[in-house]
Amino acid sequence: MGINKLLISNVNSVQNSRNLCGDALEALIGSIFIDKGFSKTKKLFIKKIFCKYLNLDNIIKTDTDYKSLVSNGFRKIKPN
Repeated sequence: MGINKLLISNVNSVQNSRNLCGDALEALIGSIFIDKGFSKTKKLFIKKIFCKYLNLDNIIKTDTDYKSLVSNGFRKIKPN
């Protein structure tokens, strides 16, 4: 997704770096929600992030801990 290009950090390990990217994405979505509201955030998230990077059918069939599945899905994406 390229979110790692926007972050400045002194985190060394790959795992911590991935967690940082996930936290940053969560913060970005939260800030859009606060500024634009639920409807616009939902449309943006589904159109620009969810459909592009995740397989919804896999997530629904696999588990009920959707937040972790989404987060893990983003961790598997290699930075651009």
